[in-house]
Amino acid sequence: MLRKEDGSAAYLFTTTKEPYELKRIPAGDYYLCEVEAPDGYEVAADAPFTVTGTADESATVTMVDKRETPTEADLTVTKTITDISNFPLMASGNVRTGDDTPVAAVAAVFAVAGVAVILLVASGMRKRKKK
Repeated sequence: MLRKEDGSAAYLFTTTKEPYELKRIPAGDYYLCEVEAPDGYEVAADAPFTVTGTADESATVTMVDKRETPTEADLTVTKTITDISNFPLMASGNVRTGDDTPVAAVAAVFAVAGVAVILLVASGMRKRKKK
């Protein structure tokens, strides 16, 4: 929810994996507010920001959801406000839930592959020297 400084709701919306745009946001002070957090996460603190209405205005508003049970990763919500012409302002944001790729396992595979390549090259060089 985008809330005005006086506490009234300016825009209600639900974020997904796709960018969400808010167009023609009037100049003023706002808060990006989370009404309901994803399952397993705490509701994020309100994120204040100001729209000045100047041309080519661009701002980033970031909201972070913390897991109810601590883990190695947090959910990060990023909102970007940009001016696409002289006035109509839009906000866009992405919900990025992270990547569950086991980085250590991938790094280990690449390390083993690298050692194997070095050994093959060294073996080939020894065979050439013997000839």
